[in-house]
Amino acid sequence: MIGSAFLQTVGRQILPRSLGALVLSLVLTACGGESLEAQVAEATAEGDFIKVISLWEPLAAEGDVHALLQMAALYQSGPTSIQDYSKAVETYRRAADLGDSTAMVGLGMLYENALGVDRDMDEALALYIQAGDQGDVIGQFRVGLLYGGGTWGPPDYQEAIRWYKKAANQGFVDAQMKLGGHFFSGFGETVVRNTTEAAKWFRMAAELGDARGQYRMGALHEAGNGVEKNLEIAYAWLRLAAAQGSKPADQSLARVALTLDPDALASAKALSQTYWDLYVVPFQGI
Repeated sequence: MIGSAFLQTVGRQILPRSLGALVLSLVLTACGGESLEAQVAEATAEGDFIKVISLWEPLAAEGDVHALLQMAALYQSGPTSIQDYSKAVETYRRAADLGDSTAMVGLGMLYENALGVDRDMDEALALYIQAGDQGDVIGQFRVGLLYGGGTWGPPDYQEAIRWYKKAANQGFVDAQMKLGGHFFSGFGETVVRNTTEAAKWFRMAAELGDARGQYRMGALHEAGNGVEKNLEIAYAWLRLAAAQGSKPADQSLARVALTLDPDALASAKALSQTYWDLYVVPFQGI
């Protein structure tokens, strides 16, 4: 399972409402009061984040993980009036001790970046592994980053790849792109260069709407590197990436277009529309 919807920063996550919050909301509504959700939304719109925290505090005191995560995210990434990394550490720790993988990742990032605590990469790694073992893709990805980055000496690419694959196979495109890059470049005897394997991971990212993966697939098809050389397919992938803002893809697209005769160009454009409907439209707005 993917676990909590923890994205690149805790402050960007959208978490399901907990049972405790739901019950409290129903009670308040039944009594003629605003739901907790409505009160939080109103206070947030007014920029009164101190009130937002006060709304979550009763549930957090009872060990409600959702409330703890909301508070921790505000302490970590909220406005300066409430930002307090030490409180973020404390609050994430409470939720992590209750077994929540999002809190484990959030706490690990604070240890990794020395926010509210002394930098402790061993503790960060332990927390990421604990989250990753629960299926949390961000935890898995960050374990890969630490091993691949040589945090404790020479990079351990094999271990990094093992963890990246866990996240990539759950649809996490950043991990798919890392794997594609590792296999495309190779790292001596540790990771043998394999452009066919690289193309597999780039294509997975491309099919999930990622412009980086789409650009790499276009480049591979243009060169016939790891995949068949096919300029029409190359054009189709590059056109998708360019339409999503990739400047390298835009430059490559113009070059490939010059190599296609009118019939081939029309065919490539039709293929790009098919790809757009399959590999971009379903992911717009996510």
